[in-house]
Amino acid sequence: MKSLHNYKTILFLFIALLAPLNFAQHHHHTDAPSVHGMFFFGQEKIYLSHLPMFHNPHDYQVLFEVEIPKEVKKAYLQSLKDHAQQPVYTIVPEAFVLTEMAKNPTSFMAQIYLGHFERGGTPITGSIKVNVKEVLYFKKFKPGAVKPELSEYILIGNEKEQYLVHSIVSKPDFDYISQVEIEDMKIIEELSQVGHINLEINSTNLKPLEVGNKFEAKFKDMESVEFQLNLTKSLYLEFGDLSF
Repeated sequence: MKSLHNYKTILFLFIALLAPLNFAQHHHHTDAPSVHGMFFFGQEKIYLSHLPMFHNPHDYQVLFEVEIPKEVKKAYLQSLKDHAQQPVYTIVPEAFVLTEMAKNPTSFMAQIYLGHFERGGTPITGSIKVNVKEVLYFKKFKPGAVKPELSEYILIGNEKEQYLVHSIVSKPDFDYISQVEIEDMKIIEELSQVGHINLEINSTNLKPLEVGNKFEAKFKDMESVEFQLNLTKSLYLEFGDLSF
């Protein structure tokens, strides 16, 4: 009886130790590699904005600063001049795990398109090497997240060009990127140091900000600094992919 009791005790301890391992194996979740199309913009510096949706593995808002070969950047800048009325450029990378790319930035192969690659866009490059220089912003969407009353945007850029990216929250929502001008050099200096600034803008969150207007903005996550920004150009606007 004593031997049987010891056997049962050892067996119980073995199962108890094994259970967490089995739980971890069955519940460990990693996004599958996928093709993550991105909006491609910028001139002084090159930025990528992941084209998100509210389902796995695309339920992330991500902004990268990247480097591309000099000859490719030259051709892209020329294309911008030649197609001034069509500012949409997208990029189709090879398949990878987006969370891993954000966690451990590296390079990937991709092709640049004039226009949206899924909506009649035209490739303007072959397969090129894109190096992720910096992850400027990363957020996973939370189901049922409550939208703020005022517009919230992500400000990125440098002393020569600044951009506003709408902070996406929950469905239905919209993806919106615009170019802006900021006269306050202290704001631009702060931006160059921190990479991005989360802003709250004095406008309803139900629709995109209108180009040609000036808006009052303030820092959302840092000290309460207020300033003006002027929207000069709309670059990208998408409702459909974020409606469901």
